[in-house]
Amino acid sequence: MFADGLNGIYRAALGAPHQPVFRVQVWGSLTATAPLIDALPFSSGQVSATLASRVARRLTLHVDRDLFPTRPSDVLAPFGNQIRAWRGLRYGDERTVWFPVFSGRINTVTRRSHGLCEVSCVDLAGDVADAAFETPTSSRTGASVLAEYARLARGALPA
Repeated sequence: MFADGLNGIYRAALGAPHQPVFRVQVWGSLTATAPLIDALPFSSGQVSATLASRVARRLTLHVDRDLFPTRPSDVLAPFGNQIRAWRGLRYGDERTVWFPVFSGRINTVTRRSHGLCEVSCVDLAGDVADAAFETPTSSRTGASVLAEYARLARGALPA
């Protein structure tokens, strides 16, 4: 079961027997209907969030060296596929509730000496920032600031 956000179920679970669980998927695009990898095996990872920069969230994962991309079409090749990550709570009766914590593109993949690869990702705000908006555009008369922001963001991310 996937939760829409933090709610009463999450708060109640924290006070009851539970186990934290994590899930990482690789998607081909934002509009894909199924993941390329439903449960990416990883040994460790973290999501950091800040409002001090244009990119609000970053994800770093450590995966087996065998997953290191050698071709642009490989599943973990940078600047193509998307990573989606969830944190969940598994109750004592084995029910699991998932909460989305990250969605964004693969930015870099680096081989590490300890037999693992480090996958670094930036959230969708990174795609908007990288679009650079090279064509000058004027605001629309009568449009709200929110509508203008949405219009400009759709220029970078149509989906």
